[in-house]
Amino acid sequence: QDSLSFLHTPRAMAAAGDRGLPSGVVVALGRARAVAEKKSKLYGEHKLFAELFLQDFEVPSRKQRQLDYHRRYGHRNYMIALQNVANRKSKMVEIDLDDVEHFLTEHPAPEFLSQLQENVQTYKDFFVEACVKLMPAPDSDAVGAESVHDIYARSDLIHEGDTSTTPSDDPREGMPIANKCRFDVYFKPLSTDKPQSLRTISASQIGGLVTVDCVVTRVGPVRPKLAVAAYKCDKCQRKLWQVITGSSYMPLNECATPSCVKNKLSKAPMLTLKLSKLVKCQEAIVQEPSHQVPKGNVPITRKVVMVGEIVRSILPGDAITLTGVWQPKSNEGYEAVVTGTMPEMFIAAQHIRQCKQGHVGADEGKLQDEVLKAHRDPNIYERLAKSIAPEIYGHEDAKKALLLLLVGGTPISRQDGMKIRGDLHVLLMGDPGVAKSQLLRQVCQIAPRAVFTTGKGTSGVGLTAAVVRDPVTQEVTLEGGALVMADRGVCCIDEFDKMDENDRTAIHEVMEQQTISIAKGGITTVLNARASVLAAANPAYGRYNTDLSPVANMNLPESLLSRFDLQFLMLDKAEPEHDMQLAHHIGAVHRDGAVTRRELDFDPVSAEFMRAYVRKAKTYNPVVPPELATEVVAQYANLRTTERDTDADSRKSYTTPRMLLAMLRMSQAIARLQFKDHVERGDFLEAMRLMQASKETVYRDVTGDMTGENLVAAVYDEIRKLHVDQDGSLDMLDIEKRVGTKFGNEALHATLAEYQEIGVWRLSPDRKRLIFEQ
Repeated sequence: QDSLSFLHTPRAMAAAGDRGLPSGVVVALGRARAVAEKKSKLYGEHKLFAELFLQDFEVPSRKQRQLDYHRRYGHRNYMIALQNVANRKSKMVEIDLDDVEHFLTEHPAPEFLSQLQENVQTYKDFFVEACVKLMPAPDSDAVGAESVHDIYARSDLIHEGDTSTTPSDDPREGMPIANKCRFDVYFKPLSTDKPQSLRTISASQIGGLVTVDCVVTRVGPVRPKLAVAAYKCDKCQRKLWQVITGSSYMPLNECATPSCVKNKLSKAPMLTLKLSKLVKCQEAIVQEPSHQVPKGNVPITRKVVMVGEIVRSILPGDAITLTGVWQPKSNEGYEAVVTGTMPEMFIAAQHIRQCKQGHVGADEGKLQDEVLKAHRDPNIYERLAKSIAPEIYGHEDAKKALLLLLVGGTPISRQDGMKIRGDLHVLLMGDPGVAKSQLLRQVCQIAPRAVFTTGKGTSGVGLTAAVVRDPVTQEVTLEGGALVMADRGVCCIDEFDKMDENDRTAIHEVMEQQTISIAKGGITTVLNARASVLAAANPAYGRYNTDLSPVANMNLPESLLSRFDLQFLMLDKAEPEHDMQLAHHIGAVHRDGAVTRRELDFDPVSAEFMRAYVRKAKTYNPVVPPELATEVVAQYANLRTTERDTDADSRKSYTTPRMLLAMLRMSQAIARLQFKDHVERGDFLEAMRLMQASKETVYRDVTGDMTGENLVAAVYDEIRKLHVDQDGSLDMLDIEKRVGTKFGNEALHATLAEYQEIGVWRLSPDRKRLIFEQ
């Protein structure tokens, strides 16, 4: 910039004319000089504006309640921030660009905001200089001890033996401004700025502020970085300073004072770490969210560098909105030769905002009115469930289970640290060709945050977290796996049965505790993995074997099965009527390219609408009223009693205390879909019906191949196994719960009628007891 300014001087212009340069070049130099003078004048005005903004800005009246009144500065929040820095209570000053925009309405400064967003580092220096100039004296309530730089700044050690400079009242004269401040300045973006995708960042944004939605995949350790190097000359005792702006630097090899140069006594000065400034630095790798990745493309990853007090603010798997400076890495020496004309780009972080519910799409805000209108529809539950993959025929109850998985229940956190998950886990097991993988893909498209993986191509480390070694520092860092990346979302695992047993045990902790404990490579930590697991698997022998029990067909350990809230068995059975309807449906899809409204009995909603509806439903936290809790306990006790009386070889599933929590989670999810703050009895009954439907599918091998006399005989045998009271009768409610649950109410009533006709038993007049004839 100094060389360019010299070319714009009158002396340079005259020299250009004397040398006979073309007139066009002379005119261009004149124009460049005018632009440089205008830029210099503009920078001078903006530097004064930055100081005026810090000194005079007051919080708007609508926000004054959020800030305590200061006895000296009132509601001037930036002067209060500087006072906190002076009192060693804070180490950062965050400039909110919304405040700058508001201040510009009263104190106009042409192009200030636009220039700041395009040239961040220059305007950051303006604000740093203004903060140093306006820094107040510490109060009596200052905390902590003074820093080494403050002690040396006030002492005579800075100018000890320095005869080349004139004495000054400021003992810090000669120190770089970066060494005078113990704070960092950051910029908070405008609230009206819309985040962009990582792949849309262009070269025109280099040096400017960019705001992107991303997911953290890897976080490195916090290391000290040399920001200002201080040297001391052994001959003249002069202190020399070197400000380091890049990733590497060349140490000073000689003293530049006039006395050393004149006497030729110059030699390499010694580095003084006490006077040097080191700052905290941390690097991370971020990746664009799954909903922003075009189909068939690989997600874009970028490096993020955090310096100062902004470090340790993210973990692997966090969904964040990142604001930073898009800039190239300055390489020197061999690295510059390797990179050539394509330097490595990174984002210097300025502001990080956590997205607890995932990133909000650009169109979701426009759908809020439609969502509020749609939730009043009494059939919205069925409509949303059927809208999950409408091209797939049938599986209504399985789709309802997937809808509840997307919404989830209410997580509970106790003061003693105990946490109960609210996410639902669903297992889809069935024959090949029943659209299990397609359902998983549809859930990934609908969920605000989802990760899809397969069992055969996934290891335990790929699911949880990997310890990788940094190629530059050789230090180990953590890189999150699929479950960490799916935090607060859905992790879909296809071919779950093909996964190695040692790798499959890695998700046991995730499914219940929703954390991943790491103790490897010298790193001991706990990562969050608050994800719903949706798994799809084939039976143990490829196709379901009706000669074996459901447990033997699943071929999964009890400890893993008990962690799934719902288990659906999707069988491919030859039923003429069902096969005809399925073939007609598939033909309509291939004929029209998609299922039309004429082929369906409802109007399906789009994935964007469903995503917005799910996001809104998650804002409700329904509770279970005391009067309903009694019925929930009774239903759970009945399930345990039924399983106790069932043969172990034909057991449907494992009913554990986790099943009680599953009932509550499903009831809360149904209440969430209706935007309610409490669970009603109808919500609980629907949850029980859905759980019963999942059990019926798991136990379909008992009745699926039984028709006519075989089914009636099986029901009769089951009734005879029940304990008969002393009066020779059975409670019909007990029969319906134990036998009707197993074979279905239709088969039960047919058996009762047939054996009543032949005089084996009869129903009491009130139809509450089944009386056996003598």
